Amino acid sequence: MTEINDLFRQKLDALERAHATNGSSWLLRARREAFGRFEARGFPSLREEAWKYTDVAPLARIPFRRAEPVEVRLDEIEKLLLLDPKEIRLVFIDGRFDPALSSMSELPSGVRVENLESTLHSGDGVLRDELGCHLGELRTHPFAELNTAVSDDGLLVVVPRGVVVEAPIHAIFVTTDQAEPTASHPRSLILVEEDASATIIEEYVSFGEGPRFTNPVLECRVGDGGALDHYRVVREGEGTFHISAIGGTIARDAKLRSFSFVFGGRLVRNDVEVRFVGENGEATLNGLAVAGGERHVDNHTRIVHSEPHCRSWEVYKTILADRATGVFNGQIYVDPKAQKTDAKQTNQSLLLSRDATMNSKPELEIYADDVRCTHGATIGQLEEEALFYLRSRGLGLEDARNLLILAFASDIVADVRVRVLEERLKSEIFAQLSKEVLAGAS
Repeated sequence: MTEINDLFRQKLDALERAHATNGSSWLLRARREAFGRFEARGFPSLREEAWKYTDVAPLARIPFRRAEPVEVRLDEIEKLLLLDPKEIRLVFIDGRFDPALSSMSELPSGVRVENLESTLHSGDGVLRDELGCHLGELRTHPFAELNTAVSDDGLLVVVPRGVVVEAPIHAIFVTTDQAEPTASHPRSLILVEEDASATIIEEYVSFGEGPRFTNPVLECRVGDGGALDHYRVVREGEGTFHISAIGGTIARDAKLRSFSFVFGGRLVRNDVEVRFVGENGEATLNGLAVAGGERHVDNHTRIVHSEPHCRSWEVYKTILADRATGVFNGQIYVDPKAQKTDAKQTNQSLLLSRDATMNSKPELEIYADDVRCTHGATIGQLEEEALFYLRSRGLGLEDARNLLILAFASDIVADVRVRVLEERLKSEIFAQLSKEVLAGAS
């Protein structure tokens, strides 16, 4: 807490110096209140239901500090990336925006793609009106409170009414290899207005395998008739703790598709909550995680059906080997007035080792009587009959395993609408299986 307190004081000092020119008193107040709640609560423990399978005590014991500024070349980053950075990209190094590595030259007229810190200093009212309004219950998430108190910088996207952004907006968050453990707290806000649409790709990568902590929070609002496709890819080093929160609101006739792909990190926890605030909305939440060694991946999701005639689909899959552990906790909540709700939730896990462990808890909480809601969870191993069939057709054991595992993951990847990203994800899955998962399969 000493290091966190120091970082909090630095943030407040910087804001107080800027307050005279940008009117940021609302942010000063929000930071103080959030930090007070975090300090009073402390880090979550295994005694709490939402954290009973995810132990953050190792993270709390490490004295994380803010990273020192370092110079990074674009070609160094490109070697790490899953997706080649195109014309619309924002690059953040250890939580700080780097304009020299970023490019926004192909933006349609009226679209805003900026870093959050510069918008804060400009005194723009959009952040005062929107920041913290779309997290739902995640607003009191302990690490979201910490992010609010000490956030570094992040992505701001505003797509005005009726505008379609064809090219993906690529946000790249890089952590560098430093002598001491470092932490970054990106904060992002995406606003898609009425009848507008956009695609956002977040990619988290790192240099080296040393201990670090990435604590991103993203909020999004999709206006009436709007559409947002959001992809988050985590490929950080083996020493990284990655704990994220995503909150979204979906208006009338709007569509939100949010995908999570986890291929790296020592401990990864993703909390997602989306809430319908208008009729006839649609939400898709999909996720895929691949973990071996002693890595841990935890996905918590909550879909709040608070309006009638809305639909949601959710599929999360996890592949575990060695002594890796996984968690899925997914809740569908249906408000009494949310009649004609149609919600489907599926969680499937594939264990490639006798020592791998998966904890799955799908939940339905329904207070309306005219709904169609289903959920299901399966945990299993590769089918011996399927392996035998493939080997009888001339495939070796490793190739047969690869084929079955890729088939297990294929439907999540197939839903990706960015063709280049889809192909790169397939390659990344194969690389993970070759170097990590199959090595631990037994």
